[in-house]
Amino acid sequence: MKYGLEKIEALLPDFQYVDDDRIITSVGLTVSLYFWGGHTPEKRQAIIELFEAYVEAYGSELKWGCDPESWQTRKLADKKIPKLRNYAAKLDEDDCIEWYLSSGEHREQATEYAIFCLTERGWQKGCISELYFQLPRSHAFDLHHRKAPDSLLLRAIEREAITWELLAEL
Repeated sequence: MKYGLEKIEALLPDFQYVDDDRIITSVGLTVSLYFWGGHTPEKRQAIIELFEAYVEAYGSELKWGCDPESWQTRKLADKKIPKLRNYAAKLDEDDCIEWYLSSGEHREQATEYAIFCLTERGWQKGCISELYFQLPRSHAFDLHHRKAPDSLLLRAIEREAITWELLAEL
């Protein structure tokens, strides 16, 4: 196993393509959670808790998000994006939660840290909801860095509010 990781690490120069200080592509860890009933209060509470845990773990890396009303890019430092908990409290079951936070300098940059969610609306019963987050590749291989994503996944499992199918890609 260690030899396999060494072979991957030897490819480090190929993991990221940068052009004029802009990251064009990057290899990292993406965790995608797919679940039913994203319009229900129980699932929304689980989503909020996962977002809050992600922000607690990686918030210092996050720089911008999408305004939930206009989908315009807003810097988090400007505090023009409401807290997800406050925003979701105003929604009824026929509203979806569409939320995105990122570490990139701008929308066109491939980012190492991001979290996104899109839920179905109450009238869309039978449609699937999704939540995904991404992290740098070191979070898949380094034991120290793996603690936070492992904790996020355990939180989703222990809550039992999100029944999901997991697809982890490298």
